Amino acid sequence: MRDHLRIFTATAIGHFANDGTFLLFPLFIVYYMKVPGVSLSILGTMAILYQLLSALVSPKIGKYADRYGKIGRLMSLGIALEATSILIFGIAFILHSSYIYIVIAAGAVLLGLGQAFYHPIGGALLTMAFKNKAPKYMGINGSMGSIGRTLMPAVVTAFVAVLGMSVGVSLFSLIFFGLAAAIFISLNIGKPYRMLAVQSPNHAIRKERSSKATRLGASVYKLTASLFFKSAFLTGTVTFIGAYMYLVYSASAAIVGIFLSVTFLPAILGQYAFGILTERYGNRSMFSLTTILMVLFFLLFLLSNNIYVASLLYSSLCTRRFYSVSDIYELFIKT
Repeated sequence: MRDHLRIFTATAIGHFANDGTFLLFPLFIVYYMKVPGVSLSILGTMAILYQLLSALVSPKIGKYADRYGKIGRLMSLGIALEATSILIFGIAFILHSSYIYIVIAAGAVLLGLGQAFYHPIGGALLTMAFKNKAPKYMGINGSMGSIGRTLMPAVVTAFVAVLGMSVGVSLFSLIFFGLAAAIFISLNIGKPYRMLAVQSPNHAIRKERSSKATRLGASVYKLTASLFFKSAFLTGTVTFIGAYMYLVYSASAAIVGIFLSVTFLPAILGQYAFGILTERYGNRSMFSLTTILMVLFFLLFLLSNNIYVASLLYSSLCTRRFYSVSDIYELFIKT
């Protein structure tokens, strides 16, 4: 029981910290725009850099965990890399514009690497520990990620308001170093957990999988394509949403930080509500509905000329943001 508690606690902390970095760079873009000579387009390129790096490295982290274990070290290392990236982002504020891009790029690389660690191993660890009860704990775990994503922009905004951009952001990184240490301690005491070994399937299993893949292939490819474009759209808008509010509505950086926190607040309960609606109306219907609503709310957001109405519309857009590979499984394998 004690082992289960520490695993649940560590993964909750990990999800809180990992997703807590999701909105930080879009907010940092607004702060960097105040530095003379800094280009918004180059900052956007930095965002692409860390997101692409995270996507490429994440599968390799999962394979490494499958083979060697060391889950506690891997998860804490990921959060520590994110903490280091935040520290570097803070240092960048005091540098001349000739060097600031190099430092921001270094921070972006570390952020991308850090974000690659949690998701391949967090859910698998909960599944191993709680087995049939895992969905219940995964739901709570997912809410912790939403809380981190919602809370951290407001927290770093408060640090900057009190301490200034460089000192505030740099000291803010200490929170993540502390969370990384808590995860390391929690998962490196007591019974060690190792990812489940991947066994080679026998001929009958391979034949069954091949047959199912053939039947579902076209549908999965279509859904994967739609997921790609939907996620690309959402990721792109999130990256520049802070700069948009700053330039179009002349919102201060502090207001942008609060805006990011408030607009993502409904996602905490939105995930739970989405699960209930999905059970009632089906995965495919809800996927189509959320895609249509997402486009509608975004168009209304662009047409709005009132910051409060725009905030409400973007908040509605963010209530159910992303589908994952697990959603594909639910949509086409289990249904």
